[in-house]
Amino acid sequence: MVVDKRILSDTITWIRFPLIWLVVLLHTIISPQTYNGEIFLKPGDFPIFDWFQYFSQRQIGDIAVPSFMLISGYLFFRGGLLTVDSYKEKLKSRVHTLLVPYFIWNLLFLFYIFACYWIVPSLMSSMGDYVRNFTFISLLDSFFSPVLAPMWFIRDLIILNLLAYPIYYILKRVGLFFIICLACLFLFKIYYSIPLIGMRSIFPFCLGAYLSISKQNFFYSLVKRWYLIAFIYIVLLVIDTNGFIQGEEIVLVHQLLLVIGVFLSLMTIYVMIKREMLSPNKQLANTSFFVFAFHMFFINILNKFWPVVLPVNTFTSILVQVLIPTITCSICVSLFYLFRWLMPSLSAILVGGRNK
Repeated sequence: MVVDKRILSDTITWIRFPLIWLVVLLHTIISPQTYNGEIFLKPGDFPIFDWFQYFSQRQIGDIAVPSFMLISGYLFFRGGLLTVDSYKEKLKSRVHTLLVPYFIWNLLFLFYIFACYWIVPSLMSSMGDYVRNFTFISLLDSFFSPVLAPMWFIRDLIILNLLAYPIYYILKRVGLFFIICLACLFLFKIYYSIPLIGMRSIFPFCLGAYLSISKQNFFYSLVKRWYLIAFIYIVLLVIDTNGFIQGEEIVLVHQLLLVIGVFLSLMTIYVMIKREMLSPNKQLANTSFFVFAFHMFFINILNKFWPVVLPVNTFTSILVQVLIPTITCSICVSLFYLFRWLMPSLSAILVGGRNK
């Protein structure tokens, strides 16, 4: 038996928005917070919240980026064959879907930073030196080290797309050996985050590419062993949690937890769609890029000022950790639909054509 390609496609469609919610969760900064010179939520103030934050962001949320990279690698090489002509065609399409939105959103966020700094300085106090010392070189640098922080993912994806042909050449000849080497670097966080691109992007992208090119029924083999994979995941989760409590993170365990978490989430959604327990919502999935690009424009406001509105304790901290990404995503989705209705052509450019 083989994996049903339609169900796998529906799985990828379904999981896109939950993964974006996790990305927004990662950018929900609850501690420490400073307001009017007073520090709220110093690490250790609320141990239960500290654990919940680690669980939600590091153990669950951290699967979002490698999941997107894995899916991107898989889809780029879908079909298993990459010719010079198809490579050129794919790169041309990426100009529209990746490069143009990348430049536009970075420029928009630069304008936003300057406007906020001059109008509401307290909102962008950390960017004061950046604004005051801004030069043309700073402008150029903002596109290599994007000032809109989440755009590092798009930058890495653009670079990997440019390198797709040599990656294809390597994977066709020494694919398994190459993936094992990359896996070792990823699992031990070697060259994990280096200038421009690192293992956090290279390994999952190449792994997705390898699964697509080799046409091995690897995913189906994992689905058949769902219970075993889930058991291993729970064991690693317990070990990693104990490491957090003891203040001694075991890098290999945490990285393994992420890799298995990526596949376990995809496997679980695949099985649930196959059993008709879930169905993909393409309209919601298509809002993902806009949420990804736009959420940083105002999540800082929620991050910074929530202690002014609510009492600071364990319950409210946990509540806000969940509420801020949920509220942020809801606002972004609503704005996306409004913007698409008012200016469909411009919205299409901003999201790389993902507005249908």
